[in-house]
Amino acid sequence: MGMTSHAELPVEIDPGVGFSVRAARGAGVGRGRLQNASLAAPVYGMRIDAATQVTRIDRCRLLLGRLEPPVYLSHRTAAEIWRLQLPVALDDPIHLSVLAPRRAPHAAGIRGHQLRLRPGDVATVDGLPVTTPVRTWLDLGADGASVEELVIAGDRIVHRRSPLAGLGDLVRRTNGWRGRGGARLRAALPLLDPGSDSSPETRVRLAMAARGFPQPVTQHRVLDGAGGFVAVSDLAFPAFLVACEYEGDHHRSDPRQWSSDLARFNRYTAAGWAAFRLSATDLAALGEALDLVEHALRARGWHGPR
Repeated sequence: MGMTSHAELPVEIDPGVGFSVRAARGAGVGRGRLQNASLAAPVYGMRIDAATQVTRIDRCRLLLGRLEPPVYLSHRTAAEIWRLQLPVALDDPIHLSVLAPRRAPHAAGIRGHQLRLRPGDVATVDGLPVTTPVRTWLDLGADGASVEELVIAGDRIVHRRSPLAGLGDLVRRTNGWRGRGGARLRAALPLLDPGSDSSPETRVRLAMAARGFPQPVTQHRVLDGAGGFVAVSDLAFPAFLVACEYEGDHHRSDPRQWSSDLARFNRYTAAGWAAFRLSATDLAALGEALDLVEHALRARGWHGPR
């Protein structure tokens, strides 16, 4: 006999983390209890405590719990889990992949893929099966990511302080890639820089390259004429004593940070450098901001293309 709509759930059915309707019915939970208002159904065939604020990671877990394994989080969802700095919205589809020739899953809120994976192409993050950063980068290229997006993701993968993979691994897999998107992946590869600390820095660097600027040095340690420390510049042109720094909103909202920034830029000026502060507002009109940087470069001896 099934449970009433208000009965306690069996101990093996945990509404806090979510459970499948199939498992609950197998444990004797009746239809009425599964339809009780105390349970929510954010994913078809799954239930979770209605009081739970369901995150995208929760949705991933619920979807994986509904499907027959092995199923892997991949593409932009894997990029989200690895924090590869690509934008994501709450209602973006969850990317799920299965091994060929198994049929890819398709349902509302899902983008299914059929992949041929190599040994080592899958990792586990917080209990979730997810494609590795290198494999994710390849799949992003195959799924139509732009060169800029690939460089943003790649910069995070090979970041100097906390790399998710070595640059050599990325080079080898990309050069051997025979799937879709190979041209974009190979175009992005030489643009990667382990010194980039954020996606806005990467976007500024790529915009500079598109305008024909000299190659900036990332995280350049600036010294004054006496060898004293001035600053570590996000993007610097040491030959011309020009520096650019990207500042997030905390540089404006934190009084201590604001004071520190003023002192740092005063040191730049005293050391003879032209230093530019770029913000999210500048990213929206980057051409205008880079006009000022170009003017400083030319005033200090650069004779590159106009």
